[in-house]
Amino acid sequence: MPNRLRVLWRARRYGFGMLVSRGPQVPYSGIKIASARHERHELVRDSTALATSLRPSAIEAVILALFCISAAIQWNDGALARAALAYVTVGMLACIWGLQSKTLRLRWIVPWAVLLYEIQALLRSLPTVDRGIWTAFHIAIWAAAALGIAACSLRNLRARRAALIAAVAGFFICGALLIRSGHRPSVDVWDLHQQASKALWSGSNPYKIRTRDIYSPEYSRKFYGPGMSLGGYLTVGYPYPPISLFLSSLGYVAAGDYRYAHLVLICLSALMLGYSGAGAISSMGATLFLFCPRVLLVLENGWSEPTIVFLFALVVFCRQRFPRLAPWTTGLLLTGKQYMIFTAPAVLRRWRDVPKAALAGLLVTAPLMLWDVREFLNSAVFFHFAQPTRPDALSYMAALMRYNIHLPGWVPFGLTVAAWLYVLRRSPRTTSEICIATSLLLLVFFMFNKSAFCNYYYLVICTLGGAIATLEPAGVRDQTS
Repeated sequence: MPNRLRVLWRARRYGFGMLVSRGPQVPYSGIKIASARHERHELVRDSTALATSLRPSAIEAVILALFCISAAIQWNDGALARAALAYVTVGMLACIWGLQSKTLRLRWIVPWAVLLYEIQALLRSLPTVDRGIWTAFHIAIWAAAALGIAACSLRNLRARRAALIAAVAGFFICGALLIRSGHRPSVDVWDLHQQASKALWSGSNPYKIRTRDIYSPEYSRKFYGPGMSLGGYLTVGYPYPPISLFLSSLGYVAAGDYRYAHLVLICLSALMLGYSGAGAISSMGATLFLFCPRVLLVLENGWSEPTIVFLFALVVFCRQRFPRLAPWTTGLLLTGKQYMIFTAPAVLRRWRDVPKAALAGLLVTAPLMLWDVREFLNSAVFFHFAQPTRPDALSYMAALMRYNIHLPGWVPFGLTVAAWLYVLRRSPRTTSEICIATSLLLLVFFMFNKSAFCNYYYLVICTLGGAIATLEPAGVRDQTS
């Protein structure tokens, strides 16, 4: 508008035929064309700026992905549902956008909205506990939620970390009360962990134990492959790598229930994520992970993912604070569970780190593996390949099976290799980019696998929380004293 007024004033003063300006004389019609072009360029520039401002940044895309995964496992407790599968798909696309985008702008309303959603979802889906501890349980979880909000809102670094520690302590009390309530999980994982822990600390091979099949014959055929359950007992031993048993069995030795070790590992994971950076976003990432809506379900059922969550948080913490230890902890992570080997292209970025990671993984795996190689392979490898496709798994393989479309078993591996190529092309180098790439690889593998449930996607929430905790938004200045 000012340009147009200037043109009209000059035209009225010097005449509409010719216009005198600084420089060569220009006809008035040329001035009108130039002014229109200038206004058009300004409109395009403003539209581009508006589109850029509305486009989510890398950190906002990661927060969106965490929200989608949280909502997916909240929808049907991590089992198959159309809405849950749609949430997971959007979460995967958000991870791709997080790797593509280079902007670090953060509108703080985004993480706050996700955090408030998680807290209200967690409080609405609390597990049933005994009446004697009901009051203490609810006081602990409400206090932990309030302290978690304080940890994300305080500007002072020391006050923020003190609030985070207090929130973790409140969550620990809540989890201990939940385990103490004595509800035995109705899943086979609990029996396997308890018996394997007992065998390990009594000097027996945990991969040679034979545990009772807790399911009816009808359900047993759905959960186990041919020949895996005979005479009411499983024909395999502990089905996970040794490092998972080493960590879980500490709870069995200390308190008679391995889930206490998982509770401690979850709390330590949240603290390590919170201490990975000095900004408020680190506390936000740790809090978003800690108050995942179905975290108490994972703890109550005794799934093994808290051990992998701890190892991943340890890798993030070492990369940020003790870089020389990062390759060694990465080796522990890759041998923590069978599918973690597929994240190697993301977490190992330098060839010189490969020997260190391989040596660390070999040191914790070889003793139990060499004890009886045949039983180890039968329990930790062949058992998983023999499992049938779970019809209630939160994956496209299970969803298509409902329409009598059976995907071949190589599909998740082939798509994971394709995701490898994409990750290697993006070449993630920072800790946050490595966390995003790890999340993408896990999501691709889970989404098309024959078994994927709440505990699987809980690990993805941890990897996304690590990405948030190590991303530093542009223009953030926090008090550090």
